[in-house]
Amino acid sequence: MSPFKLITYSFLVAISTMTSAQKIAISLGGGAALYTGDLDPVPMSNIIQNTGTAYQFFVRQSIKDRLALRINFNILNISASDDKSIDSPVRLNRNLSFQNKLVELSLLGEFDMIKWKGWSLYAAGGPAVFRHSPKAVNIVDGQLVELQGLGTEGQGLTAAHSKAPYKLLQFAIPLGGGMRQAITKQLAIQIEMLGRFTFTDYLDDVASQTYVEIGALTELNGVLAAQLADPWIGRDSRKPSASPETTGIVRGNPAVNDYYLSGTISVIYKIIGDGRSEIKCPVF
Repeated sequence: MSPFKLITYSFLVAISTMTSAQKIAISLGGGAALYTGDLDPVPMSNIIQNTGTAYQFFVRQSIKDRLALRINFNILNISASDDKSIDSPVRLNRNLSFQNKLVELSLLGEFDMIKWKGWSLYAAGGPAVFRHSPKAVNIVDGQLVELQGLGTEGQGLTAAHSKAPYKLLQFAIPLGGGMRQAITKQLAIQIEMLGRFTFTDYLDDVASQTYVEIGALTELNGVLAAQLADPWIGRDSRKPSASPETTGIVRGNPAVNDYYLSGTISVIYKIIGDGRSEIKCPVF
């Protein structure tokens, strides 16, 4: 069974379970999102500058005293730029940057490891699907341009660069946990950190170790594709893409996928299956 079919089946089972549930909670929250990949800054202490916004909504079903199932919807904004790599002249000269909005739907299991006087320390994880589309600023008019369709690494252009265009719908595995504190009989506050293992190296549109030769890329996919594939600003005006075989300068690291993380604070409200407020003390 493919990952996407497996996730679809899992969501159907989860929804079926929740429709007959008596201990349901809904939540709304927000926080920060962070990317790590080929455009990580040098030094890594500057990575906090890549922080974007994160928004979260979920429906949570208590299964047992310490076990719950959750359908989670997130919108995460990530970005990075080589101009933050202050200790790496090569990175500064490479001059790549991107912005990306990830829309994610996940099915998470929660397990309360510690419960004490209204608060819980829990672990969470499960499958997720997300849609993304990396963009970069057009140096001519300052407008954001979607990068996937440009084939900046020669996707699908020639026999020498015959990689298929990367997919904008991707599979991920969120893992993490957090702390939940009951405030009243129906309200709780949750602080959570989730990291995502992905199966793509293209959150930033950068994966290939080598540049595509600038003349071929310009001819086959246009001037804009060539400009955004290699916006080199080094003192040597000769771009790495002018002679990829001889410069020895790499565009990215194909050996490691991109990852993203989120840290959120959420307010949780407990209801029961027919929509009435729960009167008894809640089990969050």
